[in-house]
Amino acid sequence: MVKIEILGKRIFYLEKNLSSYKFFSSVKKSGVKLDYIIITGDLANTGNSKDYEIVNTFLSKFPSEFGIDRKNILICPGNHDINWRKSQQAFHNHAASLLNKDEEAPNENKSFIYHKEKFEDFKQFYDNFYSDDNLKFDPVISVFRDFNIQLDGAA
Repeated sequence: MVKIEILGKRIFYLEKNLSSYKFFSSVKKSGVKLDYIIITGDLANTGNSKDYEIVNTFLSKFPSEFGIDRKNILICPGNHDINWRKSQQAFHNHAASLLNKDEEAPNENKSFIYHKEKFEDFKQFYDNFYSDDNLKFDPVISVFRDFNIQLDGAA
């Protein structure tokens, strides 16, 4: 039987506002054996590199605390993992370059297209977190990676 536990807190707030010791001990006391951990976004608060320093400190303890392989932790970014300031700056830089060429400025509603810029800090965290497994985050291709979960002995 597969048991799924859901943790409904942002990782950033867990590490910033709670001691990681309390978190790890409460999960261990529950008796739940973790084979996989799926983190469904909002690891950070504003998606900047300082947020990810806190997140990395916290998540780097998961493999040893829970006896789980790092590759069995699936991290998917959420809207708080996007650096909106960098996304807006990329949009404005692009718009300025078009105006300098007497071309029509891009529509501000399309600022979401600047994936590389808005995920820059998340990518740096992700690539560093999975460096031993050689996993890389590519926001242009996909925000998810292949992740196989073995259930009842079958892959």
